[in-house]
Amino acid sequence: NYQITQDRRGIIYIANNLGLLMFDGANWELLQVTNGTKVRSVFVTEKGRIYVGAQNELGYFFPNSNGRYEYHSLKHLIPEAQRNFDDVWRIHELDDELIFTVSGNVFAFTDEQTIMVVLSSSEFGYTYKVRGQLMTKFENRPLSLLEDNEWRTRYPNNELNDKSVVNVIAHDQGRELIATLDNGLYLQNHGQVSVFAEKYRELLTTHEISSAIQLDDGNYAVGTNSNGLYIFNRDGELVYHFNEEKGLIGRTIMSIYEDVNGAIWLGLNNGIAKINWNYPFSFINDATGLPGTGYSAAPFNGKIYFATNNGVYRSDGGIEPINNVERISGITGQVYRLQSEDNQLLVSANNGAFAITENNTYMITDEDGWWCFVPTSDANLMIGGSYDGLGLFEKKNNQWTLKKRYENFSESSRLLAFQGNTLWMSHGYKGVYSFTFSEDFEDLETVNHYGVDQGLPSNLLNNLFDISDEVLFTSEQGVYIYDENTGRFTPHDQLYDLIGNDNHILYMASDTQGTIYFIGERLSGILNRDRWGEYSLQEFIFNGIEDLLNDDLSNIAVLETDQILLAASNGFVHFNNNYEMARTTHPVLLHQISLTNQDSLLFEGNFLKDSTEVMIHQPEGQVPVLNFGQNNLNFIYSMPSFDIDPPEFRYRLIGYQDEWSEWTKNTSKEYTNLMEGEYVFEVEGRDLYHIEAIPAQFSFTILPPWYRTVWAYLCYILGLLAILYITIEWFKRKHEKEKADLMDTQKKELWDKNNELTQLRNEKLTEQIRFKKRELATSTMHILEKNELMHQIKNQVNELLSSDKTTRETKTTLKRVVKHIDQNINEDDDWNQFEINFDEAHGDFIKTIRADYPALTHQEVKLCSYLKMNMATKEIAHLLKISVRGVEIARYRLRKKLGIDKSVNLNDFMMNYGLSES
Repeated sequence: NYQITQDRRGIIYIANNLGLLMFDGANWELLQVTNGTKVRSVFVTEKGRIYVGAQNELGYFFPNSNGRYEYHSLKHLIPEAQRNFDDVWRIHELDDELIFTVSGNVFAFTDEQTIMVVLSSSEFGYTYKVRGQLMTKFENRPLSLLEDNEWRTRYPNNELNDKSVVNVIAHDQGRELIATLDNGLYLQNHGQVSVFAEKYRELLTTHEISSAIQLDDGNYAVGTNSNGLYIFNRDGELVYHFNEEKGLIGRTIMSIYEDVNGAIWLGLNNGIAKINWNYPFSFINDATGLPGTGYSAAPFNGKIYFATNNGVYRSDGGIEPINNVERISGITGQVYRLQSEDNQLLVSANNGAFAITENNTYMITDEDGWWCFVPTSDANLMIGGSYDGLGLFEKKNNQWTLKKRYENFSESSRLLAFQGNTLWMSHGYKGVYSFTFSEDFEDLETVNHYGVDQGLPSNLLNNLFDISDEVLFTSEQGVYIYDENTGRFTPHDQLYDLIGNDNHILYMASDTQGTIYFIGERLSGILNRDRWGEYSLQEFIFNGIEDLLNDDLSNIAVLETDQILLAASNGFVHFNNNYEMARTTHPVLLHQISLTNQDSLLFEGNFLKDSTEVMIHQPEGQVPVLNFGQNNLNFIYSMPSFDIDPPEFRYRLIGYQDEWSEWTKNTSKEYTNLMEGEYVFEVEGRDLYHIEAIPAQFSFTILPPWYRTVWAYLCYILGLLAILYITIEWFKRKHEKEKADLMDTQKKELWDKNNELTQLRNEKLTEQIRFKKRELATSTMHILEKNELMHQIKNQVNELLSSDKTTRETKTTLKRVVKHIDQNINEDDDWNQFEINFDEAHGDFIKTIRADYPALTHQEVKLCSYLKMNMATKEIAHLLKISVRGVEIARYRLRKKLGIDKSVNLNDFMMNYGLSES
């Protein structure tokens, strides 16, 4: 990997053996030149042209109308005699010219049609742009400037003549820093040369300088061929050395580039490295000689000491840089706490308690399991917290010893703090305790326990910290203080609201200015206090390192104001709160838009203006119009943040879903089966510090399917109008026909109704007549019954007349009664009248049956009439003056005369007889 650069969108470009590498923070892409050779140099213009120099090839990449990069060779513009050349190692922009440097030649690209060749009399390799001028170094000759298309010696006959120069960098006051291949660094001051970073000259000479640049902070980054990267300040002092032992994946530095956020990119012989140089965090771990998990740290006697899970270590210098760490002998195993007290460094460890002085290390006690120490009001006494209670320590002859154990308390005491004469202790699972001692601390007088009943949210996961001479209690639900007046714990006035009641604080520490640093399960950050004691929360600053911190025994060690060390699972993280990161937030980029249902690309990451300039945003008037079959789209996006953790995104599609999505680290979003309409896809991004970037937008229109187009709807309307017209005409004609038919129908119906009415009247009259005849027949029947009754009475009267017992007067009277009965009985007349009425009511039934069956007797005709009237057998027996048995015999004889089968009911026969004829 050779030359590295960055465009104004934030995309990184790297000249690579296989072509040109592009990296937008999420996606790598490889572009190849025409002849497929190695790309050695790259330069990006403000308008987005990417010029590259390769082996016997030069040209530029520029996107086509779809945003896809295409290569355009410029080799044909070089005069034919110079078209065969080697590698293009450098590309510079000077005024309106673009300079391509190859061994022995400089090609000046002045416009779209001309490449001018500047020839030299001898070979030269690299060129350097210094203060707007182009310089080079010929073999065994002084540095030369390109003036009026000629190389002119600048400072003849100085000691650089025989040196191989790698780079020339503007220093200050007209001086230049000159990096040589195998002779170290020099300063040139108007021709006077002096060695720079002289005490490292031999080191740089041995490992050979391959590249060098000046960083934005004024330091110099110097790459070597065999020992990584060196950072020197402007005075030539070594600031930091990065090699394979310090985390680099290779020792050969081919190129160096500083991006707009101060990160250093290294092109290596095999790979690419990025150093977060402009970063408030640095790491003390295996790479700096500190193995193991970090637990605690403390400054002491101008050095930094580190407590780990395998002993105590010490750096050989102060805070920056922290390197060359060595182990302190005599202390092994887990070390939990380091505390500087009265010119001694107290060590709390699993294997006992120790003290480190300026001259030696001694053991305070060999009893296992000590967590921490707190000084008392007596400078020669302190309280220690252990696995199983508290102990009193005393200093004699400038050495601490364990004086006694307090027998009346045996709980594990990891966190202790004095507030006045009260010692507070928090237990991870049992709540909070307070202790009071006798004046000489010989006796533990009172032990008080606090929990939910005293205002704490729970008895679990409570911690306490001495912050600016105030004991703060943290719980699963925020920060509390103890109110002596009420004897209860209450939320802290400011911190409870700032940190929140859903954030469990694992550790807190403050510096001398009152700045509080805290680590929480949900939120970590800094609480800055102003001169009036008001706190403000600085969130997200620890986002990049939270996953690295120790998840068991959290710890924050304050080295000095604005300088802290955070215990990590692998060593420590150093944080410099004075360091302000340069955060240029790059815009969110649309990397690719594809039509998923057609497996084709719609857009490939580059908007164009007038086909001459790459734009960050979609230009107005360049809204693609898609057919309805192209309504499945996949958007791939990115944000060139290049942080430890990838950025987060949220998106929405205006016209489909106007609400923003949740923040996610996904870098793509797919939409399927979109309806026709106008849409705007928007995606916002934020880096791991929650700094939001300029959002990306992409507008597009989806046409409706042919059957929902304007022309289709017009056809639909015309068709409907035609159908409506035809329908109206049809209905009109139908109505006229129906009207005529209706009139005919009405006439016919009127005629039919008149006929029907006449018929109904006739039928009604006929029915009335029949009804009256039935009534008449019935009444005649009653007369016949009356005559029968009269006969019975007459017979009884005659019996009375024959009796001897009847008097003469009575007989005279009875004779008159018999005479009167004879006058009112006329059976034949009554029956004849009955026949007439009965035939009228029943369709000449008697006449018909006499005609059809002349053999029937008068008595049998009467039986047929009574059966026709559906009379009961007893009634018939009474009227015929015979017994019920006689009626049955008469029925039998009648059936034989009529020739009726046994299966036919005689009553039904008589009921239905004559109906068909009538």
